[in-house]
Amino acid sequence: RKQQSLSSNCSFLQRTMFNQFLLLTHLLNAVDLVQSAGQIVSDYRIANKDVTPSIGRGYSVASGNMHSLCLDVDMETGITEPTFDYSYFFNLIDETNISNVVNEASYSNPQALLNIQNAVVAKAKRERTMTEKSKSVVAMMEVEKYYISADETKINMMEDAKNLLDRSLYVQFFQVCGPSFIRSISRSCEFAATFNFKSSMDEQEVSTFVEEAAGNNMIDSAKSNTTLTDLTINMMAYGIDLGRSNSFMARSFDQYGAVVDAAFQSMMDPNVGVVKSIEVVPWVNNIQFQAIIKLDTSLDVLIGESTTQISPFMRRFNLITNSEHVARLAEILRHRMRTYGMVMKCLSAVTAFPPSDNTRNLLNTHSVCPPTGDCVHGDNNDAHTVFFLEANT
Repeated sequence: RKQQSLSSNCSFLQRTMFNQFLLLTHLLNAVDLVQSAGQIVSDYRIANKDVTPSIGRGYSVASGNMHSLCLDVDMETGITEPTFDYSYFFNLIDETNISNVVNEASYSNPQALLNIQNAVVAKAKRERTMTEKSKSVVAMMEVEKYYISADETKINMMEDAKNLLDRSLYVQFFQVCGPSFIRSISRSCEFAATFNFKSSMDEQEVSTFVEEAAGNNMIDSAKSNTTLTDLTINMMAYGIDLGRSNSFMARSFDQYGAVVDAAFQSMMDPNVGVVKSIEVVPWVNNIQFQAIIKLDTSLDVLIGESTTQISPFMRRFNLITNSEHVARLAEILRHRMRTYGMVMKCLSAVTAFPPSDNTRNLLNTHSVCPPTGDCVHGDNNDAHTVFFLEANT
């Protein structure tokens, strides 16, 4: 009995120490959460081209959803001076080295290289039985833009958002503006051109030709070389503003240089490009937000018959935690409303059948069963009668 009692006491102490360790870890994480300046998001949540990340727009880290624009940001004067990284690639490629080029390239948007790789491999398969094979030269240009951040001395919160805070409607504010806002964005632009041609030159002559074309102009070099035939140019661009110039309409080989110049000028705009990452900052770290709700003062709260004082630190922590909780609740509500709408749509479709079809089987859209509804393996859960769906929807 003594051994059992000693073992139970040891087990209790171990659990107590472990719980204290978890509590300490949680508190340390909470402190880091409140004091952190921001969080970088660079995953699939911002890669969706159906949404538009912009500086000053609300964002929820928990759900990955964009919210309304609650900061008035002048993209000409209200942002910091961006920094650019420029890279240029010009080389002769074929079926043997294209894989190495794709794997070794450090471009942030590999889509252009993957498209070129697929085109080169497909062309090589078509020309395996030909005596004269075409050659390909790839020219790629990429600009990465970062440090595109809001200058908080020149931005202001929108009046409607201020009114919500002035009336202490914090839940409504976080529903509209989100728990955090986007303070900075990094973007990338890419332009690629593939020159396909046929020539009787040997490998050394082709290499010399490519070096001359890279140093001068591909079109001029092609014109001066009488052995080149069937020259074609394929161009693709990602994150380019096409609305500012008609120079992207290359109607002849001579206009290729103008297209490259127009692409480079478009890449210099910090507001143009594919979004690669965003910096998300909680609203409690915004100076105007703190001033409006007087976040630098303690708050006296009446709990039962006693008054408890909540420090500014705990107010910040509670606001961050509760704002994300509100965002999650709103996301759950939207998901349930979408599900409810789908169920109502399905029920409307089922009730549209005449009573004579009540005993007919309806198959699921993704069903692999034959039209008769009889599945070979296991029970058939993909086919139900119209009457069954009406009664159970």
